[in-house]
Amino acid sequence: DVTLWGGLCLKLKGGSRTLSSEHLGTMGYSLCAGIAAIFSRPEPATSLVLAGDGGFQMTLQELATFQQGKRPGDRLIVIVLDNRLLGRVIFGFDGAKGCDLLGPDFCELAKVYGGHGYRLDDAVEIGRHVRDAADGLTILHVPIDPTLKADMATFKDGATKMMNSG
Repeated sequence: DVTLWGGLCLKLKGGSRTLSSEHLGTMGYSLCAGIAAIFSRPEPATSLVLAGDGGFQMTLQELATFQQGKRPGDRLIVIVLDNRLLGRVIFGFDGAKGCDLLGPDFCELAKVYGGHGYRLDDAVEIGRHVRDAADGLTILHVPIDPTLKADMATFKDGATKMMNSG
């Protein structure tokens, strides 16, 4: 569901680039792609990674890769949308089992990897934290309603039709 949420909610500036596994359903892709994007650009470089709690946990050990290879001024900002579920699986497959997740304290995890972590209980805070993120690693832990599916959201102007993702 994170790819759908990103498509619905991200507002990009001119010159921004996106990397997405889109229709491949590749969980864990975003963190690795974000780190590779930083290392492929001249320094200092910034990546904003949007990940679900399940996909992020599949590759979180790559935070060590970033910390070992980061250059002065590089910034890795990870927004973890935490619904405590494998959302795409539970919403996409009738009768799916084993989709409940117990995750770590993502703010403490950031500290363990030498970064900063913030729990954001109000989505309005995200923009400020992204703008003010320090050099290095920042994890923004955003708890979300586990019953809300991305295809339940609507565009205010009605210009785009929403796909049925469930």
